[in-house]
This record gives sequence, C-alpha cells and structure tokens, in this order.
Amino acid sequence: MLRFFSLGLLVLFALLAILARVIGGPAWWVLAVLLVGLAGVAIYDVVRCRWSRRWGLSSFDDLEPRMLRRGIEHGHIASYAELTQWLTPSQLAEAAPADWQQDWELADPDRFRP
Repeated sequence: MLRFFSLGLLVLFALLAILARVIGGPAWWVLAVLLVGLAGVAIYDVVRCRWSRRWGLSSFDDLEPRMLRRGIEHGHIASYAELTQWLTPSQLAEAAPADWQQDWELADPDRFRP
C-alpha cells in the first residue's frame, strides 16, 4: 500500500511539474514550493507510519493478551486479557489464588495425572 502511495505521489509530482513548466512565470515558483511542501509531508507520513506500532508488531515479544481475541458465543468476542486470570511472576510459589488452590495442592512435579 505504501509503495503505491509513493509511486502515485511521484507521478502526480511529475504531472504537476510538467504543467508548471508549461505555465511558466511566477506560477512555476508557487507550484515548486507547493511540490516541495507536499513531498515533505509525504516523507514525514511514510517515516511516521513505518515506525508506528499501528502497522504491526516488530516481534512476538510485543504481543499482549489484549491483542488476541476469541469467539465465545455467537456475536460475542473477548480478549484473552478478559478471559484469563493472569498471574504475576512467582505468584504460585508464594500464594496461589483461591481459584487455583485445589489444583495447586493436587499438582505433583514427579508425574502427570489429569
């Protein structure tokens, strides 16, 4: 999408430059200043969008539970931040939440038993 925008902008600048050259006189300078201003805005926008997070994540480490969605029932979607109780580091070792207490007591590190 960004490449098409840049290509379209260059074609537009070329057409305007040809038109300005045909017109001549002071209109040429006004159009030249306008073209430089538009190019500056376009470059700023391209740089801002390229480094913006709204265009995507730079790595999986940037992924957060609120970004992942799951369909619950017809017409209802929730994020994993809403669906899951998120624990802080070492929270289970210090004090398991009340919802997890029974499972934590039944857990055995030496064997797996569902």
